[in-house]
Amino acid sequence: MRGVIAAALAGVLITLAGMSAGAADVSSWRETCQAQDHPEFAFGDDRLPGDARPLFGCAERSGAREDADAHFVEKLQSHGSGDLETARELIRLGWKWIGMRQPGSAINRFNLAWRYAPEDGDVFHGIAVTMAELGQPSEVVDYWFAQAVSKPQGRPGRFADYGRYMVAGRRHAEARPVLIRALELEPENAWAMMYLADVHFWLEERREGCAMILRILDTRPPQGFPQADFDKLLEHWRNRAAVSQCPMG
Repeated sequence: MRGVIAAALAGVLITLAGMSAGAADVSSWRETCQAQDHPEFAFGDDRLPGDARPLFGCAERSGAREDADAHFVEKLQSHGSGDLETARELIRLGWKWIGMRQPGSAINRFNLAWRYAPEDGDVFHGIAVTMAELGQPSEVVDYWFAQAVSKPQGRPGRFADYGRYMVAGRRHAEARPVLIRALELEPENAWAMMYLADVHFWLEERREGCAMILRILDTRPPQGFPQADFDKLLEHWRNRAAVSQCPMG
């Protein structure tokens, strides 16, 4: 009888220990989120449900969706993946969902990635693009892009995307240093070259714009981009050079 009671007590203690560990994990990421001191507006407007908010709005989560997320991450880590590897895989999946035009699923993956890499610029980059896809106000998108480029950890493409976003909003003067930085980090980034050429001409920096066109005409298409489509873009820039009377020798 004592053995049965002891076994039952042991089972209860193990269960309680697991519950305590789970509560500690939730407390830990919530505290980290709150310590980062993101402004309230950054979590999106009233159109966004809680699970679609950046970093889950720093709110505690429970229920079937949180259980499903925990089970999903547990499967990712079943082969011994550490925090960084887990974050990288979740970020990759986030971009996959972006490509499939499923921003609701994308934000979930980026939010989960943040739990394992809370200072990674690539996480905030993904959040920024997802907020744009969800039609959130520009101040929300801009905030997460600014977070993305402020972090030392992250891929160079976050600078080119932020520059593109500012160019689309006709914030050319602000975009200029961001795109220059993008090319410092990734000199062959054709998109950054094109955005920066636009910026130079918009700011009436003809000499710099012409020099950037020469770089564009000498570069290769980004990985996976069809050569035929890229050739059409190059023709556009040749015409732009002619209209701007750029020296091409």
